[in-house]
Amino acid sequence: MDIILADGIKSDPNNASKYRKGLGLAHMCRQSWRKAIDHPGEYARLEQDDWAYLDIGNAYLGLGNYTQAIRLFELAFNDAASNKIAILSYSFMQTVDDMKPLQLFELHRALGLCYEAMGRKEDMTKSLEAAVTCYRDIALKMDEEQERGTLYRHEARALFKVGVVLERLGKKVEALAMLSRAAILFEKTSLNTDDEIQSSEATEATAAFERHSLPEGQGNMLAPDLKEKYGEMRLQRRLALKYTTDWHCFKQWKPPRQRGGMDWNEVSFTNKFRVSNGDRTFIAPWGFGHGE
Repeated sequence: MDIILADGIKSDPNNASKYRKGLGLAHMCRQSWRKAIDHPGEYARLEQDDWAYLDIGNAYLGLGNYTQAIRLFELAFNDAASNKIAILSYSFMQTVDDMKPLQLFELHRALGLCYEAMGRKEDMTKSLEAAVTCYRDIALKMDEEQERGTLYRHEARALFKVGVVLERLGKKVEALAMLSRAAILFEKTSLNTDDEIQSSEATEATAAFERHSLPEGQGNMLAPDLKEKYGEMRLQRRLALKYTTDWHCFKQWKPPRQRGGMDWNEVSFTNKFRVSNGDRTFIAPWGFGHGE
């Protein structure tokens, strides 16, 4: 991958900064934090994209340089305040546009990790509570009509993200409500060809739900470590998600659920296309699952 991206920097100078960003994310996957800082930093400078500082801040978080990570996360807030990230949504057919709340959720969560590592428990709590405030209502709104006929994987993912943070905050009752519903939606949107990354979030959600379903004193009830680590699926999912579609299943489909048989139904970057709807642009999925 490095060779391909490095060649893109040289052979396609008009898009060199974007290749640098991709190269930085590849280094993130390997936990090569120093290299993960340099390439996205050049992209952020050339493209004036402050949101890239979230990735650079995560690299500093990996290095243990929490002060610098916090500074970069605060720079990323500039991009959030500009409203530039509000123009995209994960799914064309979903009625709730959650992109900006999700980005803010991830940013507050990242700040919380820094504060926790620095022993600033009060600031950690404030940041994680801010993350929940940004995204909880949106996640619940996407699942408001629970008897709906079409279910999206992204809807399960939203509830799962918030539920895990609520668990970290010690709000077990609220966490259980989010995680139990997330586990149900993950099951209903699981396809028999899901790869390791795609199936890992369903596995984690089920495990989280089971933690809270056990009687007091039974099982391991330790709150999860939210930090993304090299080799773990949480980091892989965050980096890989932008290259996959958000798929959907109809409520009546029973397992084993299949993906569509045509080539363009495979989960890949080419599954995404942009369509305009009023003043918003959506990323629409082509691929979907179907029952046997």
